[in-house]
Amino acid sequence: MPYLNVDNRKIYYKRPAASLDSPAILLLHGAGGSSRVWPDSLKNLPNAAVYVLDLPGHGYSAGPGLADIGAFTDLIEAVIRGLRLSG
Repeated sequence: MPYLNVDNRKIYYKRPAASLDSPAILLLHGAGGSSRVWPDSLKNLPNAAVYVLDLPGHGYSAGPGLADIGAFTDLIEAVIRGLRLSG
């Protein structure tokens, strides 16, 4: 399983099946969810590199969860940098 180390947290993510040259889409689950909530049809969009991840304390990512939205924002920004995704 691929993991990204972000701020000393082991964050699970799934690599896209499509070419990494395709536009990147990062799917984020809600509270109590995980990367498994997304249907395969969405994870395998044509002409897109779709990434899914488990936020801290969810799915395959180590816990505990984060305390507030600002902390989640910082984590997602770090994930985007760590995966070298661009807008």
